[in-house]
Amino acid sequence: MEDTTAPLHTWNIEDICEYLETDLTTGLSSEVARERLKEKGPNSFTIPEEGSKLLKYFRNCFWGFNITTIISCIISFLIHFIERAKTEIYDPTYMVTGIILYIIFLFSGAVRYLQANDDYEVAYTFSTFLPEYCTVVRNAEKVIIHSSDVVVGDILLLCYGLRIAADVCIFEADNLVVNNVTLSGFSVPIELDPRLVHRDKWVSRNVGFACSHVIKGRGKGIVIACGDDTEVGVMANLSLMPRPRSRARKHIIQVTVFTLFVGIFISFCSLFAVSFIGLPLEYTLLFINGLTIASSPMMLPTLMYFSMKHTRKRMLTKNCYVRNLEATSTLGLTSVICSDMVGTMTHNRMRVSEIYVNNELFMAEDTNWGEVKVSERFKELMRVAVLCNDASVNPGTNGMPFLKKGMSGNDYDIAILKFSIHFIFDIDVLRRSHQRVFNKPYNSMDHLHITIHKTVDEDDTEVYVMLLKGYFILVLQRCNTIAVDDEEIPLDEMLRDNIVSVGHRLQNDGRRVYAFSYKELSGLEYRHYRKLMRMQNSEHKPIDCTDMRFVGIIGAHDPPRANIGNAVAQCRSSGIKLVLITRTHVHFAKAVAKKVGVIASDSETVEDVAQRLNIFEWQVPSDLVTAAVINMADLAHLDINSQRMEIRNRLLCYSDLVFAATNLKQRHMIVDVCQGMGAVVTVIGSGVHDTPAIRKANVGVAKGLSSSHASKACADVILMDDNFATVVNAIEESRLLFENQKKALCYILSSNMPQILAYFLFILLTIPIPVFIYVSFIIDILMDLVPALSLFYEKAETDLMKQAPKMNDDFLINRRLLFVSYFQVGVIEAFAAMTSYFIVMSSAGFFPETLVGLGITWLDEAINDITDSYGQEWTRAARLNLEYLGAAAFLMAIVILQSINLFLVRTGRTNLLYHGFNNHLLNILAIAMICLGFVLCLIDMPQYFCLRLHNFNDFAFCSFDCIYHVIPFGILLVIVESVRRYFLRSHPGGWLEMETYY
Repeated sequence: MEDTTAPLHTWNIEDICEYLETDLTTGLSSEVARERLKEKGPNSFTIPEEGSKLLKYFRNCFWGFNITTIISCIISFLIHFIERAKTEIYDPTYMVTGIILYIIFLFSGAVRYLQANDDYEVAYTFSTFLPEYCTVVRNAEKVIIHSSDVVVGDILLLCYGLRIAADVCIFEADNLVVNNVTLSGFSVPIELDPRLVHRDKWVSRNVGFACSHVIKGRGKGIVIACGDDTEVGVMANLSLMPRPRSRARKHIIQVTVFTLFVGIFISFCSLFAVSFIGLPLEYTLLFINGLTIASSPMMLPTLMYFSMKHTRKRMLTKNCYVRNLEATSTLGLTSVICSDMVGTMTHNRMRVSEIYVNNELFMAEDTNWGEVKVSERFKELMRVAVLCNDASVNPGTNGMPFLKKGMSGNDYDIAILKFSIHFIFDIDVLRRSHQRVFNKPYNSMDHLHITIHKTVDEDDTEVYVMLLKGYFILVLQRCNTIAVDDEEIPLDEMLRDNIVSVGHRLQNDGRRVYAFSYKELSGLEYRHYRKLMRMQNSEHKPIDCTDMRFVGIIGAHDPPRANIGNAVAQCRSSGIKLVLITRTHVHFAKAVAKKVGVIASDSETVEDVAQRLNIFEWQVPSDLVTAAVINMADLAHLDINSQRMEIRNRLLCYSDLVFAATNLKQRHMIVDVCQGMGAVVTVIGSGVHDTPAIRKANVGVAKGLSSSHASKACADVILMDDNFATVVNAIEESRLLFENQKKALCYILSSNMPQILAYFLFILLTIPIPVFIYVSFIIDILMDLVPALSLFYEKAETDLMKQAPKMNDDFLINRRLLFVSYFQVGVIEAFAAMTSYFIVMSSAGFFPETLVGLGITWLDEAINDITDSYGQEWTRAARLNLEYLGAAAFLMAIVILQSINLFLVRTGRTNLLYHGFNNHLLNILAIAMICLGFVLCLIDMPQYFCLRLHNFNDFAFCSFDCIYHVIPFGILLVIVESVRRYFLRSHPGGWLEMETYY
């Protein structure tokens, strides 16, 4: 019996059958299959219930400070019915108010519903990968069943055109080739063979994964894992784990807490009004409702939604498509980027870079091949590389330039094919003249590709030649001669050492290095290989490749993107730690990391320091090592906690870090460790291997050109050009969004102070200040929300990518913003509004001292003989007209001050004249606000609108006389804000910045 600690697929097939209680010929019995299906459940992925969309919508409605909106709505309806019971005159004010608040309540819920990312879509995407039906052997008969009925131990039949229904261990294969494009995102054919076994399932060639496509041949396999236990199932479960809360939702929670404190304060004020002042219930409800509407930022969800929509449009113009709207905000807080390497940092297109032939090394990219006369040995290497090559030109490309034709095959073979056009006029002619009669494709087990070709010599005699391509050390072991110029000489130790040295140097430079060799077969050797060709599955029979002639080495690399260096430098300057996570080899990962700047030019690994100081690695002082390339395969044998501790220590010790040869769970683990250390992590990936890490991240990023469908469904952001620099640009846009959100919120909150002060003067001094409920809506929607949206078209004041992530100051509302908006700008606006109101009232005969204590009497409908400061009596109708005039003056003062504040809030520190006035939308809205204020004062809609001035004289007085008195407050506001900004610039880091720079 096999060691039970070893992976099941590495056991002998007889031991697997014994362990799973099955038979290769008869399969499972129907009774056993039913019992296992009942015990283990169906062969499907666990999908969370989608739930009712309507229920989800209402759950979003009753969330956060939106509850205060519905409370205000209920109070408005309550006031309306109380007034209807007291008087026969129908006044729809509070009925309309309740309807407006209810619309705001529903709209805010809709905004949150649209922002949310749907986890059901992720689960559904995984479930679509499995086929609907499959063929198994049960009771010694072939049976077609639903894929969900497959159980462990079933014998699964595989053939061309089918998808594999579960993870299987292959025990019979006839030219069986699968494509894992659904899992990896890369369309690469993989030939399966039961004898090529490796502990790692993804390296082993005797394992077929669930959801893979069979593109050639046929075979049989025994099911070793079903449903959630398959490799894809593990990925799906990891991908559906709870995600970190987004930045936008954290901000909403912060504002909810702020609103909660405001609500508690209003409750105490209401209790005071009822207990000590003796305010009637009706007026208490009016006070509570009005103060709640005036102080609560009800328009914040709408503001955040449209700001994120605008930022998403801006990101789309920079090749960044945002699927999850809330990611537009979270991206700017990124402190760690965990990125893959191939396709993101590089072009994902291999190019031939070096050629070693004729005992000489050529730099392919620095040589003008049109002017260089190449040797016969060089041409021979090109012919061998083209013939021992599985790449081919796609059909339907006749007439196109060769380099632009579509090609199939692995990247290395395609790179050689494109490079060889410089030396081989017609590749098709060469291949037809050298007919391939035998082919053992390259695989990751033996690292060799062998072909045998039939051709004719000058005497028209058939000649068979064997060509070998593979890892340069393995190829060199099978060679005993080398051709130099026109002479074939033995491969001595010095030549071998020289070739190995060249190969290692190229490998350390991040090249994919393969060597090529040639051998003309004798009649006896050819007959031996012909026997192998006639045997079933001859592609993987042991082949004796000895006594070959070494032809040369070709190195190819995936060049870094042109702008990747600047993008990495921006990450460094902005305080973002860049961690490279890749499945590639350590040497290749290290070389690419140095080229793209992930390992900085002044940063050294322990190997670099040891080489520079000419000492052993164990002698290197730890303080000299600032970078590391970790081979995660060396940690795979450790338990989970030990691996997490090792990852944590590496993250703390090294500023530049690369994790190479990582597996699925290690990627997820690295992200989890980073988040456990308090980081906000953005993960870039492409294949299904990356989906757990993408979903675990605060922001998951997939690549639009090369990602699998599953990774795109899991991602918050999709890169349309697969470029790492696009992520950096998106982070900058997100940081600008946050800055502009705070400016917009500061602008909105500033207008709350005049309304709050008006209500408190009514409660404390019972001054009849008529802040009609419609005035609050006009201010909140037309004067605050709409102009605030124009602030999201503002450009950045400074280079945002030279600032560290605001991890410790990630508050949309903080004490500095409240101080500036409420107690600096808000107080000035409040005094301007109060001054306008008192001027209107004084001009009508009511001096401020007369108004004190007049509030309850003023509002009494039955009293028609209130006397002013001059002894004149005022009826209720006359007082009502004066209220409209006072409300209009109150509104116009706020409108004018807010128009000035709209310009001032555009910068937090920079001189406004230096910043410029290029935001034309904002300029237009500032003027439109004032014009709208004048228009609202002229509207006369009896019983439906409050600001109705009955003659032009009233309008002229309210407009021009009030403006005359408001201008000094506007000048004061400009002076105060300009002086504050001047001291912020001249004394950075001072107490003023600590207290007022939000």
